[in-house]
Amino acid sequence: GIIEPTEIYNTIEEGNFGNPRLQYEKTISFELGFDWNFYSDYILALSTFYKSSNNQVSSPGAVQLNWWDPAKQMFDFQFTHMAGNGVHEDIQGFELSLRKNFNDNFGFNVSYNLQWAVQGEAGMGSQFWIPDSSFVVNGNYWTQYTDNDEDGSENPRPLFPSFLVNSYASRANTFIDSVRTLGLDPRQIGSTGLWVIEFWGGTEEEPKPDADIRNYGKAQLFFTTPDKFGPWGLLGNITVNMIYKMSTGTPFDYSPPEKPSEWRNGPLTSRTDLSFEKVFFRKGFYQSTFFVQVSNLFNQRDVRGDGSFKSIYGSEYIRWGMETPRPDNTLYQEYGDFYANSRYHGSPREIKIGIRSSF
Repeated sequence: GIIEPTEIYNTIEEGNFGNPRLQYEKTISFELGFDWNFYSDYILALSTFYKSSNNQVSSPGAVQLNWWDPAKQMFDFQFTHMAGNGVHEDIQGFELSLRKNFNDNFGFNVSYNLQWAVQGEAGMGSQFWIPDSSFVVNGNYWTQYTDNDEDGSENPRPLFPSFLVNSYASRANTFIDSVRTLGLDPRQIGSTGLWVIEFWGGTEEEPKPDADIRNYGKAQLFFTTPDKFGPWGLLGNITVNMIYKMSTGTPFDYSPPEKPSEWRNGPLTSRTDLSFEKVFFRKGFYQSTFFVQVSNLFNQRDVRGDGSFKSIYGSEYIRWGMETPRPDNTLYQEYGDFYANSRYHGSPREIKIGIRSSF
């Protein structure tokens, strides 16, 4: 069935509201580069890039919506939250790569990427909605409703008696006047009788423009074997693809003992993935392939070290290199290493083995 409009929010579980006035996110990006085929299949490439994203949607609690109720005390606002278009991100850098185009059953690509990134938030921080006397007198403000037993609808019950209407209307205008005496400038939305005060602000960009400098490296090796290769052709029709990646750790705000906070990078991370395929039967358009795919080949456990669990071990890693909670941590003593899996980048080694058929 269809939920009656007044019932939609009766069982709301979150104290946040949607924002139908959200604007589209905007992204501007460009990339410029050149390739130099300096020898045979070998190509040297250099490129630079820039990307700017604005109007990104913030968290649901970024904008506070406040409503003043004429039946409440002065400056006793009720509030909820909604998302806004306040987040912006910029990234720029360059990439240098050397690759060999696949030829003679062999190819590779080695690249190095250096980039700078920064993120910030600016925009509306809060709205204060205030009704005036016309909003109250015209019946738009009500405190009670009646139920319709036939269709389940809820209908506002007009304020009664008249002196109550006049009292709330007078309080509404008095409150708007008191807001003006504070130097604030409420504005009316059309002729609705609703007035709004908006506060705008922002947060400092983080990391600092010279702090979030990340290095990325990638090496990919790809080769195949001919159909009739090795004794009895056992080593033929094999395809191997190996990818190795490494990068600097995520930057985070760290407070050294007796020193001001500063930006640090988590430990370097790396990962190796391997794919192996062997065609063992082929006839006409039909082909059967045995494959093995291994993610995190060496089961690397690169600790985050980024302070994500500061109450557990984050700062201890920076100062002492500890990867587990302190031995005297009561939770650690009672339950063991409760972050044994989640403190590492990526996931443990995963192996997939199967047979693929195509026709």
